Amino acid sequence: MSSRSLRRRMARWWLGILVLILAGTTACTGEAPGEPGTETRFISAREWTAEYERTVASFPERLPEGFQFAEHPSPPRGQIAESLGEAEAYFQWYCAWLGLALESSDSAVRAEGMTQLRRFPETSWAVDHLEDPDGVWEQTLESAELGDLGGLAEFHRTDCVLGAE
Repeated sequence: MSSRSLRRRMARWWLGILVLILAGTTACTGEAPGEPGTETRFISAREWTAEYERTVASFPERLPEGFQFAEHPSPPRGQIAESLGEAEAYFQWYCAWLGLALESSDSAVRAEGMTQLRRFPETSWAVDHLEDPDGVWEQTLESAELGDLGGLAEFHRTDCVLGAE
């Protein structure tokens, strides 16, 4: 799988979330689109906020210096799949480190960003929700460490911009 393919998968993941968000606002359960036999529980905006706040309160990963989670992020509109509150916190963490790895003028800060990004696939949320059997994420990080930041920049554009909307 190429880095472009993984970026497309992650962008499709966000697009799938956006489709679920736009579908409606009632809490229910149903079969997840594209994943036969998988049940998805939909939650209310209040439940999303509680899920986000629980995740932030017990967040197991180290945050970049000076970074704070958004205090009152707006829940998505429409139908909200369970775990999107948790996803919001993890993508804030991921995007903070990704931004530092791409933009910091301090080489030690950039290196720490890269170290944390290597850990992203091992976070509890990523283990449960992301797949990269071909190691595209690792290849992208290796390229970045050799000076090619294009792959990381593309992940930032697709993941952090879509996630922030």
